[in-house]
Amino acid sequence: MDDEAVIASLRPWTDHPPALLRPGVVPPGEGLLPAAWLPVAEATDSATRRAAALGLWPGDLLALLPRFASALRDSLADVRVSLLDGIPALIYVFPGAYEPLITWVGYDSRSFGTEPQFWEHFPEALRVFLREVHAGFTSRSPEEFGVMRPAWMVTLADMAGIPEAIEAWDEGQEIASARLLIIGREGEQMLYCVSPDPEPGHLLEIYEGDVDPQPFPEVFDDLLALRFEVN
Repeated sequence: MDDEAVIASLRPWTDHPPALLRPGVVPPGEGLLPAAWLPVAEATDSATRRAAALGLWPGDLLALLPRFASALRDSLADVRVSLLDGIPALIYVFPGAYEPLITWVGYDSRSFGTEPQFWEHFPEALRVFLREVHAGFTSRSPEEFGVMRPAWMVTLADMAGIPEAIEAWDEGQEIASARLLIIGREGEQMLYCVSPDPEPGHLLEIYEGDVDPQPFPEVFDDLLALRFEVN
């Protein structure tokens, strides 16, 4: 695995030069890494690191994400530990079809912080993921192809710089702009949101003004798997 290529892929996530921890070397400082991550940090071979990282994902969660779970089991090349602006993160490395490699950044669940807006309306499996697996898990950028860190989630109205409401949006849509919390995206146009308004267990896909509620497992699995198909 080309460490420099992995490091280059991490630059959008950090204000400081990113670095990977050397395999087999746990950084000093008790509790700096989650105890469950120590087998990943201590392993000197990629097979052991992969198995240890896969063990962090609850089986019932993987069952909801069959396409991405298959990639984790069959295509994951390595998992490395990094500190991004001081926050521990696991870097999941996959071979890329259109680029040398693809990485996902999964933040330490202890960095979750304050519950985001509409937390009680997040699909239950997504709450478990953010609380117990990774408090943010994205690829290509801190917002894409996954779920962003809770601290970075904002409403559609916030994103537009009008926290109270986007009047033009609210006049033509059933769900108000201040009730759509952006949790992820695909490129610049496709947004994935949580809202208290649709039926429980759904995410909202928003593209060019169209709002489409979809069951969480299917849409999240598709979003993760889509990363393997784009450059």
